[in-house]
Amino acid sequence: MGGRLVVGELRVQEIVRGDGRVSCTVVDTDCSVVAEADGFLRTCAAGTDRTYAYVLVDHLRWLRFAGLDAGSVSLQELRHYMAALGADYPGPFGLPGRENKRPYGHSALKTAAACLKGFCLHLGIRGVNRSLAEALRVPTAALRLVPSRR
Repeated sequence: MGGRLVVGELRVQEIVRGDGRVSCTVVDTDCSVVAEADGFLRTCAAGTDRTYAYVLVDHLRWLRFAGLDAGSVSLQELRHYMAALGADYPGPFGLPGRENKRPYGHSALKTAAACLKGFCLHLGIRGVNRSLAEALRVPTAALRLVPSRR
């Protein structure tokens, strides 16, 4: 991966798996792999794992900023996060924790929503925040993370 080396904060890291496959994962401030993110990213197709890793890094940083974790975040808080990314949201959403970052475009919002939904469902299957996973399984427009734009 190009760019600058970042140590001391969550970051995306390219790694070589035991089978020789190169993929991306999320590494914590102490250089350890973030197990929840890595487990989910291992289920993603090649190429998608890189995109989703960057989405997860941003999300995990926001969780820490907001004093939350993957096991405690609610659907409402997830909607607030999506609003901070640029999704339409009818009301205030509190501290965004994304200073100096431009809002995502519609396509990027859809990608983020798909990634976060997949991540939360993956965790729910493993017993982490099952209530959020159940709420995300309900296929109603009211629970969408990104409203459709016409």
